[in-house]
Amino acid sequence: MSKEDKHYWLHEILKWAGLLFLPTLTILTNQAGPCWGLLPYGHYRDSIYVLGILIAGCIGASQTKAALSKWPTRT
Repeated sequence: MSKEDKHYWLHEILKWAGLLFLPTLTILTNQAGPCWGLLPYGHYRDSIYVLGILIAGCIGASQTKAALSKWPTRT
């Protein structure tokens, strides 16, 4: 497996974690936290939510950097 394949694979995992898994886990924690005895469950919910935002920000920065690297430079 080449280095680019590993980067792509990691990018895809982080993308799906940030876009689907963590928001779903946040909703589940918010709804079921009191039933599970996670007190104060709001701290768990907020931590998971912030982690999702962090991943989304890193992916956005990575895509912006990749897009800018394709632009021609002036000499």
